[in-house]
Amino acid sequence: WLFGHWQFLRKLVLGRYFLEGTWVGHYLKDGKELFTIERIDQSSGMTVIRGRELKGDDEKTRARWASDTVSIDAVRMQLTYAYTCDVFERKHTQQGLGTFAIVRENSFWPDKLDGYAADLIDGKADPNGRFGSFAATEKK
Repeated sequence: WLFGHWQFLRKLVLGRYFLEGTWVGHYLKDGKELFTIERIDQSSGMTVIRGRELKGDDEKTRARWASDTVSIDAVRMQLTYAYTCDVFERKHTQQGLGTFAIVRENSFWPDKLDGYAADLIDGKADPNGRFGSFAATEKK
C-alpha cells in the first residue's frame, strides 16, 4: 500500500530503475513537427507506459500507445518496451518497439530518454529524445 502511494518510497526502493514521471519528446517526420507525451507509472510495482503523439501545427492527438511489457536495464542504462498503438489515420491497431538510452547528465535521476520507437507495420524508426520532470509529477 505504501509503495503505491508514496513516490519518495518508490525512488528509494527502485533506485536506478526509477523512471516514473512525465516525459515530453519532439521529432520531425516528413518535415512536420511531432511531440510525444509519455507517462511512466511504477506505482503498482510494474512499469507501465502510456503515451500520445501530437501534431505540432494543430496540437491534435495523432496517436496513442500503451505498454506493460517494459524492460529497464540499469547497468546498460537502456529502456526497452513493446507497445500497442492506435494511429488515428489508420484503421487498425499496430504493434511496435521502443528503445531508449537512459541519460543521467546532471544527477542520479535520469534527465533524458534518447532513442527511437518503430511501429512493426513499416519498421521505420522515429528518433526521439524525451525529457522528464519528476518534481512536476510527484503527488505525495
